[in-house]
Amino acid sequence: MWINKSHNIFRGILYLVISVFVLWTGVITEPDTGSYVHLSLITPPAYASFLFVFRKLLGEDSYFYYVVIIQLIVCLISVFYFVKVLQKIFNIRKGLLIFLDIILLSPLFITEYLVSNRITTEGLGYSCFLLILTFFFRYMIENHKRSLWYFLVILFIGLLVRTQFFFLLPVIAVVLIYFWFRTKDFKRFGMSLLMIFMLPILISLVDRTYHYVVTGYFVNTSNTGVQIVSMPMFVADVGDYKIYDDTKKQEYFKYVYKKAVDRKVTKEFYVSNKLNDNEYRHFHDNYAHLSFGVLSLKGREFLNPDNPESHEAIIENNKLLVSMWLPLFYDNFSECIRLFYNNIIHAFGGFHMLFLHLLILISSITLYIKYERDITLFSSILMLYVFCNVLLVCLVEHSISRFFLYSNWMLPVLFVLLINKYAFVNKKNSIKAD
Repeated sequence: MWINKSHNIFRGILYLVISVFVLWTGVITEPDTGSYVHLSLITPPAYASFLFVFRKLLGEDSYFYYVVIIQLIVCLISVFYFVKVLQKIFNIRKGLLIFLDIILLSPLFITEYLVSNRITTEGLGYSCFLLILTFFFRYMIENHKRSLWYFLVILFIGLLVRTQFFFLLPVIAVVLIYFWFRTKDFKRFGMSLLMIFMLPILISLVDRTYHYVVTGYFVNTSNTGVQIVSMPMFVADVGDYKIYDDTKKQEYFKYVYKKAVDRKVTKEFYVSNKLNDNEYRHFHDNYAHLSFGVLSLKGREFLNPDNPESHEAIIENNKLLVSMWLPLFYDNFSECIRLFYNNIIHAFGGFHMLFLHLLILISSITLYIKYERDITLFSSILMLYVFCNVLLVCLVEHSISRFFLYSNWMLPVLFVLLINKYAFVNKKNSIKAD
C-alpha cells in the first residue's frame, strides 16, 4: 500500500513540477502564429478558431497566457488518461508508470518542443494525437463501444487542427480492413471503415465552409501547392519550364526559378560549386526560404504584383502550383526520389534507426498474425503510424523535429511496455509456476 502511494506521490510531483515549469516559461510565439491569429487562408480552421474565441472573450492583450494554461491542462489530462489506459490493457507495474509519464510529458519541457507554451497547432495537436491513440486502442483491444465515437470525434478535431494527421487514416483503414476480413464482423469494423472514408469529405466541407465564412471564398486551406512543389523545384534546372505547354506556367516557372537561384536555395548552387555532397543539408536548411520566401511570396508577386497579400493571390498561387507539381516531379523523378530518401533518413536520425523501426514493424506484424497478442497489435499500429507520418512529412516538408513530435515518443513507450511484459510479468508467472 505504501509503495503504491509513494508512486502516486512521485507522479503527482512530476505533473506539478512540469506545470510550474510551463507556467513559468510563459508564452512562446512562432513566425506562423500570426497566420492563426489573423485567420489566414493558409491555416486550417480549428486552431485559428480556438485562438479567435479566446481573443474575443479575453481581449487582445493577455489571452495568449490563458491559451497556454488551457493547452497545459488538456495535455496533462491526455497524457494521464493515455497512461491509465495502457496500465489497464497491459497490466503495467506501478513503478514503470512514472517512466511512461516522463516519456510522454517530455514535449512539455524539452526546449525544442515546449508544446504547451507555443501558440501553434502543436499546443493542441499533441493532446489530440494521444487521445486518438487511446480511444482507438480501447476500441480495438477492449472492444469498448463508446470509444469508437470518442475516437471519431477527436480524430475529426485533430484533422481540423493539423492536416498532418491525415497520416493516421491509412493506418486506421488498413487495421480495420484486416480485422473485417479476419472476423467477418461488418457491423463493428466495416461500418467504422465507412466512417473513416467519409472523414476527408467532411473535413474538406468544414474547411471550405470555414474559409467562406472568414474570407468569402469557398476553398480549402490554400497552402498545399507551396509544400508539394518545394522538393521538385529544388532539384529542377533552368530549362524545365519547357515541360509546360501553358505560357503562364512557363513564365511563372522562369520567374520563381530565377528568384530561387538568386537566393541560392536550389540544387544549382551546390552543383555549380561542386559541393554535391551537401545537397540534402542545403535543402533542409533552406526549405523555408524556398517554399515561403520564393514559391509563396514571389509567386504571389508574379501573379498579382499590385496586391500579393490578397486572398485572390493566395488562392491563384496555390492552384497554379498544385497544377505544376506532377509534371515537374515526373521530369525530375530520380532526383526527387533521392532527396525524398535522404529526407526520410534524416527524419529517422540515420539509416540504423530506419532499419530498427523497420525490423520492429515487420517483427510485430509477423508475431501478431502468428500469436494475436495485444502487445504485438499495439506495436504494429505504433510502427505503422511512425512510418506513415515520416513518409507524409518527407514528401512535402523538410524533416524538422516538430513534425515528428507525434511519433518520436512511441518507441520509448513500446520499450517500457516490453520491459513490463518480459522482465516483470513473465518473471511473476515463473515464480508462480515454481
